[in-house]
Amino acid sequence: RVGDDPVQITELQYHPAEAEGEWLELRNASAAPLALTGWTLADRSGTRGRIDGVPRLEPDSLLVLAQSRAALLTRFPALDTARVREVAPWPSLNNSDDSTGVADVVELREADGVPAARLAYSAAGVRNGRPLTWLDGAWRAADDAGTPLAPPARFVATTLAFTTPTPRVGSSAPLELGWSLPWSRARVTLELHDLAGRRVARLLEAASVAGRESRAFARPEVPAGVVLARLTARPESGEGFVTRTLALRFEEAAR
Repeated sequence: RVGDDPVQITELQYHPAEAEGEWLELRNASAAPLALTGWTLADRSGTRGRIDGVPRLEPDSLLVLAQSRAALLTRFPALDTARVREVAPWPSLNNSDDSTGVADVVELREADGVPAARLAYSAAGVRNGRPLTWLDGAWRAADDAGTPLAPPARFVATTLAFTTPTPRVGSSAPLELGWSLPWSRARVTLELHDLAGRRVARLLEAASVAGRESRAFARPEVPAGVVLARLTARPESGEGFVTRTLALRFEEAAR
């Protein structure tokens, strides 16, 4: 998919301290209602479950997908029951990171298999029972048991921008990328991937950078076509992380 996803994952509970089970919150980020009939949810192992019923998600509204609908409503009895849906089989989510710094990957797909939302999350430094919440442009550990069906007060965009003209294969001109992050300092990994997901270049690896910065990189050796720049950032101290992906088109240099 190119462009914004139609839905956003806004909260994720992967290690509940009570008996409510795992759950995640979705927001319709499009301008039209979404019928989620046939949509599926999966983890990195490939376990894929279907959403029960025929849920309809209105623009800018929230929906919770639950491992156990009954258990979640017992834990949060004030929730709108029409906007809590069970997924079966539920893809069990990991509670600890692997060697790459990722605990698990949550992926939502439309009925025809098109990816609708994806979150590769880290469990580092997050206390048991506290979900991850999208707040101020970054993923942060909630202060309590979470707020299903209640959005954070603010949505502040985190950006990754291409700040030079269209890159051309064979050109010696540097590749300049800029970012705006919700922290004054961060640790950033910046990689280029082809459309099959293979990494073709790594520009930064856990580098200490300013929260707002633009850097010029030596032109990577990549073939003509579309390449995806993926930025992953964490604060230098504290919890949370953020990712952004930007499509770059490399054109053949003029002869």
